[in-house]
Amino acid sequence: MNKSDHPLRINIRFAISPNPLQENGITLPIINSYYHSKAQSAYDKAIKLREIGEIAWADLPYDSGISDLCIEYAKQIRNQFYHFVQVGIGGSALGAQAILEALVNEVQDTNLGLTYEILDNIDPYEMKKLLQRYDLNKTVFHIVTKSGSTPETMAQLFILFEFMKQKVGDQWRNHFYITTDPREGDLKKWAVEEQLPTMHIPPKVGGRFSVLTSVGLLAASVFQLNVYKLLNGAKWIEKFCWDSNIEKNVALKLAVLLHRFQKEIGIQQFVMMAYSNRLYRLCDWFRQLWAESLGKRFDENGNEIYTGSTPIQALGATDQHSQVQLYIEGPKDKLILFLSSPFEVDLLIPKSPFQFETSLKYLEKHYLGELLLTEMLATQIAFLEAGRPTLHIELNGHTPEAIGAFFYLWEMVTMFAGFLNHINPFDQPGVEAGKKNTAAMLGKVGMDEYHQKVKTLLELNPPLYIDE
Repeated sequence: MNKSDHPLRINIRFAISPNPLQENGITLPIINSYYHSKAQSAYDKAIKLREIGEIAWADLPYDSGISDLCIEYAKQIRNQFYHFVQVGIGGSALGAQAILEALVNEVQDTNLGLTYEILDNIDPYEMKKLLQRYDLNKTVFHIVTKSGSTPETMAQLFILFEFMKQKVGDQWRNHFYITTDPREGDLKKWAVEEQLPTMHIPPKVGGRFSVLTSVGLLAASVFQLNVYKLLNGAKWIEKFCWDSNIEKNVALKLAVLLHRFQKEIGIQQFVMMAYSNRLYRLCDWFRQLWAESLGKRFDENGNEIYTGSTPIQALGATDQHSQVQLYIEGPKDKLILFLSSPFEVDLLIPKSPFQFETSLKYLEKHYLGELLLTEMLATQIAFLEAGRPTLHIELNGHTPEAIGAFFYLWEMVTMFAGFLNHINPFDQPGVEAGKKNTAAMLGKVGMDEYHQKVKTLLELNPPLYIDE
């Protein structure tokens, strides 16, 4: 998978020993053989789950029906509206935002006459600003929640419904498209009652693994991105991620490498650093996938293990001037993954306007993108000199194929990493605890036990301000 025409490549040269400067490197023989039995067990488990339909997200690249429906609805949206707003949180928002920011360019946006917004938080200031900024007659809302009862998203829906009812009366139905569970949930029930255009997240596809459903594909279709190419990118890497020869299985090999860094070298923080503003949201999407899947208190047998490496997003070259100092000279507990792509456009750095001799002459006649990617390589070398391991994912352009391959790769790596740690990468009990406490505090019926627990904890821990 090293050919230049492939959607992406994974470069591990600065994480592998022997290298006299790389004290934390791992040799290729270790990756290929040391964890062979453990890797085989993880692979066998994944195969079994796929065969019985428990990880349906793995087959999404082959579900063209989802794409067809998204394209159909997108045509309706473009014919009626100027503003597209996706309302969701976590996995219901991050994938769509990553796709749009990576692939919708300024020219395309202008030609279509469309704008987009991802409403992924319940900050009332941002909500009010959106409602004031857009012409609601020309605005469509894509409401996304797998459960159909996510409190943040449903609260936003209630507000949007009220505003739209006041603004357009009975025509409000034209302004809402729904993505939710196909069988149950309050949102599904309401969508059926009101006959709203509805798309479904297939059963056994968790929210953070749903980017290749209408969660991500409707937004892509609205902006006339080729969703079939997105799926083709996922299909391309799928064969490398399911290779039965585990020494050639790209996703499993990468998961083993990351697992060994965490368990045997003490890497506890995983930094994904994009050298392109347009790729930054991919890091955001990855951060949720990795953290929510792998940060677990218990293993599959109920033993307390408190496992998980903390994902951090960074932007080059910006964070060379804010974070890199810590990463190079601080605790040796971080692995850096650089993410880059060739630039579609570039700007020539002209001759200096200074009339005096300047030390900046070396910049002249180079390109801005060339400078940025040179800084990336120079930073990698600085990490190498400091004995800090790095990886590099090179996308072969800002293309749907590359983005689709990126999504599928990390979903697979995350699953394998979970199995190597003997945890369930598909649940999120820590998140559920906060949801239950919130519901109890707001007076949800049937939550008396949680309400009393919260009340007792607050009484035992009254406010204590540092200035008192």
